[in-house]
Amino acid sequence: MPNLKSPVPNRTSLRLLAQNALQKNLYLSAALIVERLLARGNTITYNSNIFEASYVEDCILYARCFYMNGEPRRCLAILEQKQLLSAVLLSILAEIVNPSIMTSDIKYESKFMRSVCLHLEAIQLAAQCLFSIDQHDDCVSLLEPLIHSEHDEANIVSRLKIIFFDERNVEINHMAAIYCLYGKCNDILDNRMRSLKALTTAILIDIACSEAAEYIVTNGMLSFAERRTLFATIMKSSSTAETANNSNADLNRQWILSFYEYLLLDQDPSAMENQTTSSDSLSDEGDNVAYQMSSAVWLVRQAEFNFNHQYVEDAYRLARHAYTIDPFDNRGLIIYIASMVELKLKTELFYLGHELVNSYPKMALSWYCVGCYYWCCNKQEFAQKYIVKATKMDKKFAKAWVMLGHVLSAQEESEQAISSYRTAIRLLPGDHRPMVYMAKELVRTHFLSLAQHILIGALELCPRDPGVLNELGVVYMKQDKLNMAVEHFELAVSVLDQASEATQVPSNSSKSSGSTRNKTSFSFKKSCGIEIYNNYATALRKSERFEEALLWYDKCLSANPRDASIFASKGFTLHLLRRLDEAINCYHQALALQPKLAFCSEMVNRAMEDMVQFDFSVDSSFMPSSSPPEDYLASAGVVNYEKATVVSGKSMNVVGSDGVFAEGGGYEERANDSGAVLESMGLFSP
Repeated sequence: MPNLKSPVPNRTSLRLLAQNALQKNLYLSAALIVERLLARGNTITYNSNIFEASYVEDCILYARCFYMNGEPRRCLAILEQKQLLSAVLLSILAEIVNPSIMTSDIKYESKFMRSVCLHLEAIQLAAQCLFSIDQHDDCVSLLEPLIHSEHDEANIVSRLKIIFFDERNVEINHMAAIYCLYGKCNDILDNRMRSLKALTTAILIDIACSEAAEYIVTNGMLSFAERRTLFATIMKSSSTAETANNSNADLNRQWILSFYEYLLLDQDPSAMENQTTSSDSLSDEGDNVAYQMSSAVWLVRQAEFNFNHQYVEDAYRLARHAYTIDPFDNRGLIIYIASMVELKLKTELFYLGHELVNSYPKMALSWYCVGCYYWCCNKQEFAQKYIVKATKMDKKFAKAWVMLGHVLSAQEESEQAISSYRTAIRLLPGDHRPMVYMAKELVRTHFLSLAQHILIGALELCPRDPGVLNELGVVYMKQDKLNMAVEHFELAVSVLDQASEATQVPSNSSKSSGSTRNKTSFSFKKSCGIEIYNNYATALRKSERFEEALLWYDKCLSANPRDASIFASKGFTLHLLRRLDEAINCYHQALALQPKLAFCSEMVNRAMEDMVQFDFSVDSSFMPSSSPPEDYLASAGVVNYEKATVVSGKSMNVVGSDGVFAEGGGYEERANDSGAVLESMGLFSP
C-alpha cells in the first residue's frame, strides 16, 4: 500500500512540473499541481499590498491553466479571489507608472520591480479574460487607472521604458501589452481617437509589440501620410532608446523595423527580407529562400504586396501556397479569395467556400466566401443573402460591408448600397476606397455636388490615386467644368504612365541589380489604363482639342484594337474635323466589331449625306465652333463621358476594394467585372 505521508517535492520542482504540463497541453493536470503549490505557499507582501513575486507567479500560473483550457470566467474569478485585482493595488501600480514622477525619483529595488511586473501581468491576464468574453467596458475600466492619456506621449514612453528596462531584452514591456489591449477595446467601443493613441504608445514603448501596428493598418485607422509619420516616429524613438541605454541590447529588435517599413510604407517584403539577411553574417541566401517558401506569414505578406500592386497571378500562387501550409490564417484566406475572384476561378472558390462552411459555420469569413462565389456567378440575390449573414456575424467586418454595397448597387438598391458604404467608411476611416464607392453611387444617382465633396475628401487621403482623379474628372465633366476635368484626367494619366514605367523592371532583376521589382505604390495591367485614356480623350474632344483627342484614341486602340466604342469615338472626332473618309472608315470598323451599334449606323448615313450634299464638307451643325451633338452618343451609349461612371450599377471594378483595377475593366460599365472587390488591406498610396 502506498505511503500517503510521503514527503512533498519542493516548490521549484512543483513549479517546473506544472510548466511542463502546460507545455504538453495538460491544463487540468497543471492546475492540480499549482493548486498544491499554492497550498504550501505564503503571501508575503511589500507595503501590505504588493505580494511577493513567487506567490504572484504561482497565482498567474494557476489562473492561466484555466484560461488556456477555455475557461476565462474561472480564470478571472481566481485572480479576484487571490486579491490581485483590488482597487488599492491598482492605485499603487498607477502611481508607479505615472509619467509625472521624475525619473530621478525612481529608487525601486529589483525584487520589488519584479513583483510589480508580475502584478501587471496578472492585470493583463484578467483584462484578456474580459476581452475574450466581450466585456469590453469592464476591460477598459480595469485598465483605465494604468493609462495616463492626459500626459504627453513622449513622457509616457520615456517613463515606462526606464522603469521596466529589460537588460536581457527577452521580454515585451508589460505596459506595451496593456496599452495594446486598451486600444483594441476602445476601438470596439468606437473611441477611435483614444484607441489610436493607445496603440501608437504601445508601439513606441516596445517595437516588439507589432500586433498594435498590424491592428492599426488592418482596420484602416491611418492614411498613408499618417502611417509614414508614424514610421518616422518609430525610427526616431528606436534610435533614441538605443543611444540612451548605451548598449547593444536593443539590436535584437532592430530587424523588426524592416517589418514596419513593409507594413507602414507599403514596401516589397522580399526586398525587406533580403536587406535583413544581407546584414546577418550567420545567414545566407539559400537559408533565406528556404525560410520564405516555408513561412506562411511571409508568403501572406508577399501575396498582399503582389495583389495590391496588381500582380494577381503571383498573389494567387503565393496565397495558395500559404493556404497549404496554414489553412486557418484568416489574413491569408482573404487574399486567396480575392485572387480567385480576380482570376474568375469559380470552381476552386466553390470548394473553398464549402470547406470553410463545414469547418467554421459560425465564422463570418466562411459566408463571405460563399457570397463572393455567387457574386462571380452573377447570382446577386444569393450573394446578398450570404454577405448579409457575414455582416450579422461580425458587424465590424469592413470587407463584407463593402461587398454588400457592391451587390446592392448591382441590384439598383442605391440607398441601401450607400448605407453599406457609409458603414465601411466608419470602420475604415483611413481608407479612401469606401469613399470612392459611395461617391460613384451618388454620381450614378445624379447627386453630383455631394459626390464631388466626398471625392475631394478621398483625394486628401490618397492624392495620387488615379481612380479618384478619374472620378473627379467625370464629375467635373458632368458639371460642364471641362478645364477642371481635363486637369484631373491629365494627373491620372501621368500617374498611370509613371506606374507603367516602374513595372517594366523584371521581378528577377532584384537579385542582380539590387533593386526591387516595383518601388511605386501601385501598378496596372496593360488594359487597365485604356478607360482613363478614353475619358481623357473624350474630355479633350468636348473641349474642341480634336487633334490631341485623336492621339489618345490612337493610344487606346494600340492597347485594345478590338474595342468598337473607341473606333466610334475616333470616327466622331474625325467627323467633327470634316475628315469624312477617315470618319466613315472608323464607323465601319466599329460596326464590324459590333454590328448593332446604332450610333455608328446613324453617323455613317449622316457622313455620306454630308459628302454628297456639301461637296465633302460637313453640315454647319458639325462645325468645330459649335457644340458637338452629344445626344447621339448618349442615345447610343458609347464613347460619351457617361461611360466613365457606373450607369447601371453592375460594374464594381472601379478602384476595387483591393485598390486595383479589374481584368478588362477600369472605369467602364461592364456587367459583374468585379475583379478585386474583396480585399481591403492594400491601398493606392502616394
